[in-house]
Amino acid sequence: MELAEVLPMDCIIPSPLFSEARSFIYTLKSNGRKLHIFTRTIDRVTTLSESIDSSHRLFADNIWPGTYVLADFLDSNPSICRSRTVLELGAGCSLPSLVSSIHGAIRTVATDYPDDTIIGNIEDVVKTNGIENVAILPYAWGTNPSLLLDAISDISDDSSTTNKQQDWRQQKYDVILLAEVLWKDTYPFHCDLLFTVQCCLSSTGIVLITIVHRPTATHSVEQDMEFLSRAKEQYGLQCRYLGLNHDYKDVFEDDRDKHCEVHLYVLFAHEDACILGSIDQWWRTTYSDERVTG
Repeated sequence: MELAEVLPMDCIIPSPLFSEARSFIYTLKSNGRKLHIFTRTIDRVTTLSESIDSSHRLFADNIWPGTYVLADFLDSNPSICRSRTVLELGAGCSLPSLVSSIHGAIRTVATDYPDDTIIGNIEDVVKTNGIENVAILPYAWGTNPSLLLDAISDISDDSSTTNKQQDWRQQKYDVILLAEVLWKDTYPFHCDLLFTVQCCLSSTGIVLITIVHRPTATHSVEQDMEFLSRAKEQYGLQCRYLGLNHDYKDVFEDDRDKHCEVHLYVLFAHEDACILGSIDQWWRTTYSDERVTG
């Protein structure tokens, strides 16, 4: 697939935030399985037109605290993904996708910005860890989601009483994962991300999102929270706060000794969504950096 097929002509691949690749071993507390998680640096700027705007960075060349916390939560509540379809948007190193697959997702689809380096890294992570039922797709938020829906169009819901010859677009995702995808540079794309969520989320599905507030002179905590209010006001998604985790350190050199405050939320369209009952007392498990070794 050509890049021009999946993103606007003026999109760019920005410069790297970090100067070297990162690599970690993540251990699932539930079964002791170790996963080798790594990233590559994005070492170039690529544009499909003469217009280059490097103000919006992807930040896909590190493994962020919110990624670990979401993976921990899925590992501690394995029934959330079991026998369900899972979509991760802005997957980066795709750790939550791997955990969902290990815990029995029917199919997991890991997506990120359509850059060869980013998508190639996800493919390598999945292959290195021997995970077979994860599909990797390039996808820019807000663009046509048919590629994402096609990835699960062959999965039938045996419990459904509806006509199984229904339009394939009725088949949507049970769980959508958003691991620390909100920050200053993604603020202009909240509506694009919510459009994709709305198009891909089943009426009985849930969205799990981790947020780390990183306020700057030009970006506030309130702007992060606008994503949740827009989800409710524009798309009717209810929000429930699951809790706070501060067991993982930040990735920036100046903050390496600082433990991040990672907030976890669940979004859903209906209170009777069956998956909500799969989360046992929401945030009952204590997490630790002991899961991760460099």
